[in-house]
Amino acid sequence: MLKTMLAHVGMDNMPCKCAICGYEKGITDEFTKWPAIPGLRAELYPVTKGGKPTAKVLNFICARCLKNANTMRVFVKTMMSGVQVSDHALHRFIERTSPDIADKKTGRVAVLRAFSKARRIRFRSDYMITRLISNDFSEADYYWVSDLVFVVTNRKPQTIVTVEKLWGKSLNKDFFYADEAE
Repeated sequence: MLKTMLAHVGMDNMPCKCAICGYEKGITDEFTKWPAIPGLRAELYPVTKGGKPTAKVLNFICARCLKNANTMRVFVKTMMSGVQVSDHALHRFIERTSPDIADKKTGRVAVLRAFSKARRIRFRSDYMITRLISNDFSEADYYWVSDLVFVVTNRKPQTIVTVEKLWGKSLNKDFFYADEAE
């Protein structure tokens, strides 16, 4: 059917093969015209340098492998960061930022993405003592981005245990960058 459609619009076919699983199908080399072909359901997608549609085609990936690659991307990003996210931290992050996040995988990636932009901080001494006593003398590291504070265990593996709001605290008054003196 695809060959008939492509022959009908006057395009030549070229054999294309998924670089991952080896699935092969003859398709048009004019892949920039794919969206304009009526009724065409893409089974192979071009992989280009930098993801640009006008860039040189490096290879092809089939729809099934692309779906699996997207799923694995979330998993790999989460695992390769070296930081774990507790369920409590996930729920607090979603509650405080994006209630529309539907699944845990997406939520964990969102937490890690925000955490990657955070800077380590230290609260005023009196506040740190209160926190230490409240947490059964378990020390933690604190990271700040925007109006969120990530509370992270300082033992391996690092785990984000909760995500807090600043609730009116301000930089250089109530908390400081950890690499700067009070």
